[in-house]
Amino acid sequence: MDSQQSVGQSIYRLFPDAPELTQLVSHALGGNGMEAVRFNLGEAVYDGWFSPLFDGQNQLVRIICVILPT
Repeated sequence: MDSQQSVGQSIYRLFPDAPELTQLVSHALGGNGMEAVRFNLGEAVYDGWFSPLFDGQNQLVRIICVILPT
């Protein structure tokens, strides 16, 4: 899948076999700071960064995620 197809998609849908990502998304949803992880999917290795994004009232509105092949 290329990057244009993955923008806005659920991380759970894109990487269903990567439990490391589920843990990081949960951590970010808790309002914690940016997290990073390296994970394997089959033969491919990826680096991922996750950060919570807040509105003006300090309410969590979404998680920003960047995942790149290494």
